[in-house]
Amino acid sequence: MKEKVTEQSQELTLTILSNKIKSIYTKNSTRTACRIYKDGKIGISGCIGETDINELYKKAEQNLEYQIDYPVEQTKNLESHTKIDSCKISNREFYGKIENILKELSRLHPDYIVSNKVYLRQSDYSMENELGMDLSYSDKYILSSLFMKEKKSSEDNNAYFLAFLRDLDTERILEAITELMTAHSKSLTLPKEPLPLVLDDYLVTQIFNTELRADVFGTGSSLFHHQLGKEIFSKNFSLKINNNPIESFRSNFDMEGVITPENLSCLIKDGVIIRPFSDKRTSKLYGYENTGCGCGDYDSVPTLGRADIEIQPGEKTIKELLNGQIGILVYWASGGGFTPDGNFATSVQLSYLTDGKKLLGRLPKFVMKGSVYDIFGKNFIGMSKDKLYLRGDHNMFVTRMDIKPL
Repeated sequence: MKEKVTEQSQELTLTILSNKIKSIYTKNSTRTACRIYKDGKIGISGCIGETDINELYKKAEQNLEYQIDYPVEQTKNLESHTKIDSCKISNREFYGKIENILKELSRLHPDYIVSNKVYLRQSDYSMENELGMDLSYSDKYILSSLFMKEKKSSEDNNAYFLAFLRDLDTERILEAITELMTAHSKSLTLPKEPLPLVLDDYLVTQIFNTELRADVFGTGSSLFHHQLGKEIFSKNFSLKINNNPIESFRSNFDMEGVITPENLSCLIKDGVIIRPFSDKRTSKLYGYENTGCGCGDYDSVPTLGRADIEIQPGEKTIKELLNGQIGILVYWASGGGFTPDGNFATSVQLSYLTDGKKLLGRLPKFVMKGSVYDIFGKNFIGMSKDKLYLRGDHNMFVTRMDIKPL
């Protein structure tokens, strides 16, 4: 059986130094891979650029000689075409708008230097085979990665605006960066009383990308192996595979041509671990449900990778979750993670005091610590229904942890 995978990308990169566009770089690429399946084996051949498909299939068939096991059923009779075309901006318009934003930032904030890069990307993926699988995904978006540094400061304490966007709303971007710069210039002391933490859930949910893997569960080495079906977290905590390409900025099908069924997308529901995430081969090996998490390069054998997971938003805004309290917005943290027994610690390099609506000032560096069972259990406050634009336009996770100054 024959199968074809195609990836196409176009990227315009603007490099920014001292508030000005210093260089422009464009990159276009096409990658194609052909797969041949026979008797539980797979042969793959890939090519960058223009190619003769018949020759590629011929090489893939020859590669069956390597006897690579892949005893799974191929996707059949599945058609899905997703085209997200809300980003209409041209390369010229993109350059002009970024130039105007930089000029306006220089005027509004003469004490700051803006640097780094912004990208305009077009991504197209497709998969098709002889069994009726016909899948495609197309998206165009902007990645902003702007660093703002006070001219007079010798410290490495940049403010930054990192976000995936599908439009360049100049007014909104300037408003967000202005709020960041204004708060960044107000140096505060770390509060002595414990405060709720507001953060991107990606920082702490990655333990589930390790411990909820079906192969880790299958070998009995998961931290949660004996807790499947048990309520071990807050009743308000649910974790899902994000299968919405508008929010995830990625295709809704995996590298095996599987679209995660909605009824299998929930991994933790109301504090109860429902299932681990899996791909075809791991599902067959250990008997777990296939949640469509096959990963890999275009020309590699699909394997179980990471799941695009997210905490399910609740019915309250960030401000409502803080319930009249001041919170700490964790903006940048690195250098830590979870231990094998589920304890978390990391240093926080950049954070701000917030009332849930506005930033009130910058806090000094500190360390935050907590157990996975507390972070998502007794200390879990909620996932906001609103999004924080100046933090990448994400829903924000609110919880409590122990904090100590560095």
